[in-house]
Amino acid sequence: MTEPLIAIAGCPNVGKSTLFNLLSVGGKAIVHATAGVTRDVRKAPAELGNLTFNLLDTAGLDPHPDDMETTFNAKAREAWATANAIIFMLDGGRGITAADEDVAATLRKLGKPVVVAVNKGDLKTAEDVLTDVLALGFGEGILVAAAHNEGLFELEEALQTTNIFNKDCTLTEEDLETSSEEQPDDGVIPLAIVGRPNAGKSTLVNALLKDDRMVTGPVAGLTRESIGTRWQWEGRDLELVDTPGIRKKTRVVEKLEQMSVGDALQAVDKAQAVILVLDATTYDPDRKDSGPLEKQDMVIAAHVVDAGKPLLIALNKWDAIKEKEECLAYAQHQLTTQFSQVKHIPIIQISALKSKGVEALLPSVFDLHAKWSARWGTAPLNRFLETLLETNHPPMRKGRRVKLKFMSQVGERPPTFAIWCNMPKAVPQSYIRMFKNRLCESFGLEGIVVRVMLKGGDNPFHKK
Repeated sequence: MTEPLIAIAGCPNVGKSTLFNLLSVGGKAIVHATAGVTRDVRKAPAELGNLTFNLLDTAGLDPHPDDMETTFNAKAREAWATANAIIFMLDGGRGITAADEDVAATLRKLGKPVVVAVNKGDLKTAEDVLTDVLALGFGEGILVAAAHNEGLFELEEALQTTNIFNKDCTLTEEDLETSSEEQPDDGVIPLAIVGRPNAGKSTLVNALLKDDRMVTGPVAGLTRESIGTRWQWEGRDLELVDTPGIRKKTRVVEKLEQMSVGDALQAVDKAQAVILVLDATTYDPDRKDSGPLEKQDMVIAAHVVDAGKPLLIALNKWDAIKEKEECLAYAQHQLTTQFSQVKHIPIIQISALKSKGVEALLPSVFDLHAKWSARWGTAPLNRFLETLLETNHPPMRKGRRVKLKFMSQVGERPPTFAIWCNMPKAVPQSYIRMFKNRLCESFGLEGIVVRVMLKGGDNPFHKK
């Protein structure tokens, strides 16, 4: 039976993306206090207790749309229509508005099961909003606080009453087309080449392809759009994507360059591996804060890491560096201190112009991609958990022992693991960091993002 599809609906800035991030496995939506941050439809597998399903995050329905917002409203409605059920979110801090009533009217016409979730349920005003929910025509609502992981048990029970988990919920081609994130896995690895202007990205692409496909030169900013090139290396299919140089936001002033930066970041989001090209000649041994890994490179790398994508550093123009050991040590130190969540990000020294060292890049890319896509059985994972707990128990909380009961991999790309625990909120972040490090060491997952989530309750597979 195909897993059901659930869409999160509501007005802008009611907490839809926060709930999406909380429930989804591997999907991450941008969350900000500004209304209207979510524009497109985002899709990801999700889990809630014993329920597994596919989840859609949609744009907030704007009651006063301009031409562009009208398009986003239409996309949201189309996504709701494809779903098997809807989570309709309201803001418990402001009450039910006319815009909320318009969304409710749209949802009633669809005839779908609707669960009304009043967000910010920890506020006193949320109880009053809950009493007004009946007037919307969907029955009783539930209180949640997505930012604080509260109300999830009630949400699970409400979704179970929709009965969508007891029937075939096969997705159609139209359903799949609503997702702007998921791409069919046809065996081709999209590889994005990113970096600051004039770092040598296009020269590197030409060196990899052994062909002058991209325009290069000493002037920064020659590449204005992401350009994909299908290519095969030792029987493996790739799509090399040369992206525009990403400048600091304060320097992105031209409309064209704004579009170029957005294009580059989209290429990162769609990639399955990313090479960050650094200009080694920016290293100055007389300055402690001098390149090659400067602040804007860190911003780019952070975007890749936050997206959970494999990252490889290409330290370009290596032939022009005299203080090679110092330059490499500086770059390694910066990566270690700035990205503690990812250990041992590979750094390969190259000269793209002279095609030196370039041959080492793709084997590393495929190695990272294999780790990123790997799956592990519950038996070896729980042997690891048992061994770890022999010497490293979580600290006690108010005299009670925190028990890590069971471990399972719940997703890949990046590898995502769930640990069932009696007191999930009592496990400190320092322990989770240690757990990730030991996990990576034991299963050879160094160099990629690994995600670990804690879930309350017992082993969900003990009856299976």
